[in-house]
Amino acid sequence: MVDSAQTTMTGLARQPQLPESKRRVLTLLRRHGASTKGTLAEHGQMGWSTVVKAVDELVQEGLVEQGGRQDKSPGVRGKYASLYRIAESGPRAIGVDVELHTTHIVLTNLKDDVILEERYPTPRRAHHQATEDFLVESLRAFMSKHSVEASSLAGIGIGILGIVFPTNHERDNVERAKRIASHLERVFAARVVVDVNSKVYALYEKWTNATFGSADFMLAWIRTGVALSIFQSGQLCRGTHGLAGEIGHMRVAEGGTLCRCGNTGCLETVVNQHYLAEQYRTTVRGATSPGEAGDVLADLEELFRLVKADNHAARRIVTTAGSYLGTVLAGAITVLDISSVVVSAHFGPDGDAIVDPISDAIRNAILPNVNFSVRYVPFDPMGHVLGAALLVLQDYLVHA
Repeated sequence: MVDSAQTTMTGLARQPQLPESKRRVLTLLRRHGASTKGTLAEHGQMGWSTVVKAVDELVQEGLVEQGGRQDKSPGVRGKYASLYRIAESGPRAIGVDVELHTTHIVLTNLKDDVILEERYPTPRRAHHQATEDFLVESLRAFMSKHSVEASSLAGIGIGILGIVFPTNHERDNVERAKRIASHLERVFAARVVVDVNSKVYALYEKWTNATFGSADFMLAWIRTGVALSIFQSGQLCRGTHGLAGEIGHMRVAEGGTLCRCGNTGCLETVVNQHYLAEQYRTTVRGATSPGEAGDVLADLEELFRLVKADNHAARRIVTTAGSYLGTVLAGAITVLDISSVVVSAHFGPDGDAIVDPISDAIRNAILPNVNFSVRYVPFDPMGHVLGAALLVLQDYLVHA
């Protein structure tokens, strides 16, 4: 199922949508920064009168502001063209990224400015009511500390862990998200949109970066878990129960480690960032115990640096993980006929060392002579929490 709107994830109705011309202008200003009306007309393939009307009305509405004038080329006559940019006073939203250990909350705007920021410890294995209470208390603490009124917001966007948050008994991400959103909307009288954080990050990349060169692609997401975000014709696929892309809970290792979902040997038990960092500590660095503390992201960066330096123990760890992931991705490529894959993780500047083992596993599993591409793109450190805010703020944008 391709999701065409976010109405399934929230109870309150959206604000009346801006005309497409205005949303196109905001999207172009977000993507390209300060621009003249002429540049907006060219990039947006809009008529001059349409752009002039849209920009002038957006200025009157406080969504766009004038930001200086464009420098003229030597020898060019005429007036200096005014530059326009998204206004500082534009719509704001709260973004919440619920990760396994830490919940990250920010106040942001259409420019992705981090206006306010806090972090709170995430409860482990909490029941539904305790989870909702945690989100209410964290948001109240954030808003009270910084004097943020819910009525001043475009809304609140929340990215949550797939399947196992708040418990591992429910297998319907859509219903779970709707229930959490409905409760928070009653408490804060504000629009709330909830989605799993792998899809939230894909949303951030879609609206913010030029990572994806086609309308059909898959984003393999590796953090404390593993998931796949699937885009077809530029739209994010969710499935009937919001479980599309939950590849982390496919069993790949016979008799393996117990997973958070209740099964053993799931993909995320042998590919997640904490497991890889622990493998590095015990196998490469020679830690005396499997649980020896360390900086996960620093250890991952060193692991992949050593792969590039042809350290055999490091290469074995990454090759094994890449083979597991590649085999699962081969199934997705075969079923969906989508050949463009982007892998994102916190693996540091040498993280692309995982591309070859993934590609080898895919090539060994799919039909001969089927073309595909695999690229590694490091996570943007703010992508998950800003993507959560975009669950709300994307109402002001349009596919450009």
